[in-house]
Amino acid sequence: MVASNFDFTIQNREDFRRGLDRLGTATDDFRIPFRLIASDFYRSQKKIFSLQSTGLYPPLGGFNFFTVEKNGLTRRRNAEDRKERKTGRPWAPILYGETGDLKDSTLSRNHRYSIFFLGRQ
Repeated sequence: MVASNFDFTIQNREDFRRGLDRLGTATDDFRIPFRLIASDFYRSQKKIFSLQSTGLYPPLGGFNFFTVEKNGLTRRRNAEDRKERKTGRPWAPILYGETGDLKDSTLSRNHRYSIFFLGRQ
């Protein structure tokens, strides 16, 4: 399985919707389950950014990453060198970014660029 084949759909959509409807009739305050979901999200993000390998990400350098460029290095090697200069790691996930702000905004709801709102509904 490659990362581009990941499926984001909810498998039992109707059961999921009915469950939310039942929860909505039982309470008008969804903060507890939403807080649990948010905590799980941030915990998962921390695990992703602590990985020490490329995981399922395809090699850098796009299509034909073994093509040799003008400087005598492959497209992959050039792409990894550029990424390492910017992030400190040639294999860092795409969200790592040049400054780390995008990554950090997904690691904590208190980051200056995080958008987090937890309301009753």
